[in-house]
Formats: sequence, structure tokens, C-alpha cells
Amino acid sequence: MPQDPAGTPRMNSQSLMDDVLSLLDWPAAIAAGGEEIIAQNSQWIDATGCRSEADAPLSLADSLRSFTPTNELFETLCSESMSAGTLTVSCVQQRDTQEQLEREYVLRWRQLPSQTEQKSNVILILQDNPASEHFAEILGSQQALINRLLVRQTLIEETERRKFGRSLHDVVIQDLAQIRKSVLAESGPGSSREEVVARIDQIITDARFLMFELSPPVLEDLGLAPALEWLAEYLSSRYEVKVSIAHDLNENMVSKPVRIILFRAVRELATNAAKHAPDSEIIISCVSNNRAVRTIVVDGGPGFDTTLIHRDADGMKGFGLLSVEQQIRGIGGTFDLISSIKSGTRATITVPARHKH
Repeated sequence: MPQDPAGTPRMNSQSLMDDVLSLLDWPAAIAAGGEEIIAQNSQWIDATGCRSEADAPLSLADSLRSFTPTNELFETLCSESMSAGTLTVSCVQQRDTQEQLEREYVLRWRQLPSQTEQKSNVILILQDNPASEHFAEILGSQQALINRLLVRQTLIEETERRKFGRSLHDVVIQDLAQIRKSVLAESGPGSSREEVVARIDQIITDARFLMFELSPPVLEDLGLAPALEWLAEYLSSRYEVKVSIAHDLNENMVSKPVRIILFRAVRELATNAAKHAPDSEIIISCVSNNRAVRTIVVDGGPGFDTTLIHRDADGMKGFGLLSVEQQIRGIGGTFDLISSIKSGTRATITVPARHKH
């Protein structure tokens, strides 16, 4: 084994990568600069059907050629500030009975730290979700997560109630108290009829604003597209941020439960962007076809480490996005989040379209 100058044995980097990947239960590989496979475990070989040999290098694109869609993955890997992300992909596999089986994976990747100026290596993991020998363990962990989600949901609801209570006190009750005081004073400042009426009108406006913030009637009365347009105007006004929206949506393709969950998800994503990326433009798009409804929220803000969402599942930090992911999956949809440090965030929500018979 090679030794360093002090005489201490030094492990070969290739051997170290192979050993690390062999410890993982999921298919995993390491790609040099996100381009050429330099290490992979046996699970990755089985899942992709491709093997990297020393005399026949294998590109990451060839390794994932049976998986779709992967465009967003390679676009991110080609960027100079790529860090980490997740993407839902599918692969059609041929069974012994000549039957084709489509399997869905969650592809996760993360940039590995590099001490050189060369492009960093990237570790990729494929998480498979069909019934398997680990189904009971997965089911148990999912149930534990659901229980934590229920608890956190209760805490979130309580937080929202307190927020509404404070807003009601600060905006409505205090103004009503001032009006009462002015009326009793009669000749005091702000006691004229015109001023009292003006303050009452302001209270009505503020109360209507609170009602819209809780649940905009436009969502129930007119549908998802008008509600998203209202959201764009609301965020632009409140946070002084540019919000653009484009949609080609058939409202008949969206059921009422899906409409509510989609709106809340977009509101969470866009509000986070408005708070943390005030100097960038937020772009919301929503399109539908006969198969699905796809909504995308993009911002050019500072970006973040997407692994923190799951790492902080037991805390409130990042729980809003984790809740969004769980709710979207709960209605049969997919939630793909790609974020790179200093390169913004892109969230893609895809849900099945509703068909009327």
C-alpha cells in the first residue's frame, strides 16, 4: 500500500470510493465532474444495466440512458455552481416473461468537496420505491414520518392561528379601539365624521386583506389560474418583488382538492422566494394536457442545500417544503426540487389530470 512521507499507509482514492459505495443499500455511483463514471456499486450496475470498466470508461449519460427525464440533471451538472438536488425518473425494464415493467426512482445527487480547481466529483443515488424485501422497513419509516408530519401539521396550524390572532388584534381591534376613543372624545383629534368613516373603511380593507391571505375566494369562485394571478399581484405588492406568471390551463382538468393543494404549494414556494430572493424575478408557470398538470416555480435567488429539507424533518426549519412534497405525493403527483448555491431554485410539481366520464 502507498505510504505518505511519514511512513503511514495511504489508501488509494479509487479503493476508498469503491469501499464507500459498497456500504450503501441503494444503487450509487460517483461521476468525475458529473461526466464519467469512476466508481459504482453492484446495485447501480443491476439498476442501470451498465458496467464501467478500466479499459472502457462509461459516461454518466450512457449509464442513465434508460432513465427519463434526465435533462434537468445534466443541465444542473453542467452549471458552474451545481451543489445538490433530487429528480423523479422512470426506467422501463424487460422481464423474463417479455413483459415490460416501468419502475420509478428518486434520483438524488450531491457535489463532493474538492480541494483542487478541477470540477468536483458527484455522487448519485437511485432510490427505488416498489415492494421488495425492504418493504416492511420502508413502510415503518414512512408511518413514523407520517406521525411526525401530523404533529408538525398541528404545530403549523397553531402557528397560523396565533399569526391570525395577532393580525386581528393589530389591524382590527386596535383601530376599533381608537375609533371608540375618538367618538367618546367627540372634539378630540380624529373625531370628525369623515375621519371616523375613513378609518372604518380602512378596517374593512384590512379585514378583507386578512381573509384573502387565509384563503382567497378567487380560488373557490374562479379557479386555479385566476388565483395564481392574484397571488402574483399580492406578492409583488407585499414584498416589492417582480413576479411573472404564465399559464395554459384547462380548469376542468383540476379537481377541487388538487386545486387547493396546488395553490398552497405554489404559495409556499413563491413566498419563500419573495422572502429570500427579493432582488430576483419569480416566474410561475402552469400548463395542462390530457395526462397531467405541471406547475413550475423558478427564482434566481441565493439557492440552498436541498438535503436540509429532509435532514431537518424533526424541526420546523424547512418543514414547509417537506409538507409540500408529502401533500403532492399524497394526491399521486411528483415534486422535484433543484437548487444550486448562488444559482436559484427550480421547483416542478406534476399531478395527474382529472378526466370526466
